[in-house]
This record gives sequence, C-alpha cells and structure tokens, in this order.
Amino acid sequence: MSSPGYGLLSCSEKQLCNSLRISPSQYITSKALILKDSAIKQHGLQNKHKLSTYIDKVQRRKI
Repeated sequence: MSSPGYGLLSCSEKQLCNSLRISPSQYITSKALILKDSAIKQHGLQNKHKLSTYIDKVQRRKI
C-alpha cells in the first residue's frame, strides 16, 4: 500500500487500517483526536471539537 502516511505506521497500525478500511491519514487524525480528548478529560476540561464522521464508535474503540 502506498497511501500518504503509510510509512509512519507500525505493522499493527497498518493491519488495523486495512481491517477498518480507512486511510493512514484518517487513522492518524483519529488517533490524535482520541488522544487529545483523553487528555482533556483527564484534566477536567470541556471538549470543543467532535471526532469526524468518517470513523464510528466501534472503529474508535479499535484505535
């Protein structure tokens, strides 16, 4: 696979992208937002953004 960002992923992340049928850039963006949301929640702050609609709840759990 030669999608942009594919070289940045580990083997398990590449397999996850393939199984979820999302691009590496979608995965990287989603993972960054999930980590940001987690950090915000740990500090008791309110979240002002929502995860993009291209990734559903089940996919977020796998990421």
